[in-house]
Amino acid sequence: MKETLKSYLDLTRAHFLPAWPLVFCSGLVLAFANYGGFSWELIIKAALIGLFGFEAGFVLNDYVDRNRDRLDVENTMTRYWRPFKERPIPSGRISSKNAFWLFITTGAQRVTNTPSFR
Repeated sequence: MKETLKSYLDLTRAHFLPAWPLVFCSGLVLAFANYGGFSWELIIKAALIGLFGFEAGFVLNDYVDRNRDRLDVENTMTRYWRPFKERPIPSGRISSKNAFWLFITTGAQRVTNTPSFR
């Protein structure tokens, strides 16, 4: 169980988790400063879009590159990108099918949190 959790944390690059909503919302805050219309609801939605959008992108990248990643025999990954020093899909810790469904789930979260402009 612990190894599976570590693999999912690695697949989603969870150690970057706080960065994506901050990066994504910084532009929104600048827009509020210039144009007004501040809204906590919009800030929260933007943070969730940033979070799930980036996470889905990481998972999709690993899913698409899974066959190429199997060929990486040098294992030169740094802890910055891979804190557990292993690619979860090529190593077999996470199946391609589960990674694809994780992408669909995180991508769907991103879509359902898209704000509607009235």
